[in-house]
Amino acid sequence: MRCARCRGLMVHDQYYDLLDDSGHLNFRAWRCICCGNARDGLILRNRRERSLCRTA
Repeated sequence: MRCARCRGLMVHDQYYDLLDDSGHLNFRAWRCICCGNARDGLILRNRRERSLCRTA
């Protein structure tokens, strides 16, 4: 997989969110080894919703 920002290599990475109060402390996401751009389902959903709000 290639990064949308810099076209670098994306790898699966494990993240820990100690401030999350939903009970999910860790999750997996894609991370670019060149620029650090991270992608997971929640990030993609938030970006889609934000772009829909701009067009409406």
